[in-house]
Amino acid sequence: MEKYLKLPTARPGAEPVWFGFPILVKPNSPISRNQLIVKLDKRKIGTRLLFGGNLLKQPYMNSVKTRVVGQLKNTDNVMENVFWIGVQPNLTSEMRKYVVDQFYNIFDYSNHTV
Repeated sequence: MEKYLKLPTARPGAEPVWFGFPILVKPNSPISRNQLIVKLDKRKIGTRLLFGGNLLKQPYMNSVKTRVVGQLKNTDNVMENVFWIGVQPNLTSEMRKYVVDQFYNIFDYSNHTV
């Protein structure tokens, strides 16, 4: 599945307490971020768009004088291709397995094991 999705990783020595699990849909994915979100929603898996991205594309910024260096490709990529799934302590192993299974089903991996 990492062929189509970039998943978060913790730095060596870090012990993160995940508030959310950000996922980037790669350009070679057979479905877009928005299509994936719709498919997850139909399976009762809630998602949220990542706040931020390219703030210069927010309407408020039209009237703000800014200085931009470069093309901001990474911020555009985040804005267009990242979403996250909420994480909280009440999620059971069965719930987590269900979410993972649904990703495999969506991307049609028939021989996966979790």
